[in-house]
Amino acid sequence: MVEFKQLKVTRDGKQLIADVAVKAGQWYDNVYVGGIMIDTMDNYLSAGPSSHSFNFELDTDEKRHRFVLDPSELGISNFDELYFVYAYTKGTPAPDIPCGKDVNMVLTPVYNPYPFYQNLMDYIKQLGASCCVPKGFIDALLKLKGLETACITGNYTDAILYFKKFFSKIKRYAGIRKGGCSCGKL
Repeated sequence: MVEFKQLKVTRDGKQLIADVAVKAGQWYDNVYVGGIMIDTMDNYLSAGPSSHSFNFELDTDEKRHRFVLDPSELGISNFDELYFVYAYTKGTPAPDIPCGKDVNMVLTPVYNPYPFYQNLMDYIKQLGASCCVPKGFIDALLKLKGLETACITGNYTDAILYFKKFFSKIKRYAGIRKGGCSCGKL
């Protein structure tokens, strides 16, 4: 019944944007966006939103709503983790709604990929300065693809594991050397 039209963290990590809409269809005349709930990766539960989730509920009847959240609304300084955003509806679908079309909550993970892409750009710059592909580039790209694949396939426990292991603040930019020959020059 509900879908994300857009879900992202801005490049600077200072806003989380969730554009949520009720799906089009004859069964959803009396269904509206109820709100969103956000869990951090430390609070994620496979059974649904945790008791520690942040709830941003709408008290108006809207078919589409764009949530623009600042980190302070979650008690953090910036959006630099993996988050799990649940969009949910309120109201009652038509009684003849087909089975499976009456799901009133969806979950989508979100994180800011920009720092990871910046990390990859340092390696890509090395490609032009050397005749061989830097091993660090392959490693960083495979780690990012592993995280993306875990998120896309719904393996959220693995996504959390990969995020914590490979993309924590400390390791995010560690070990990057400028220059293909490790001399520090480009």
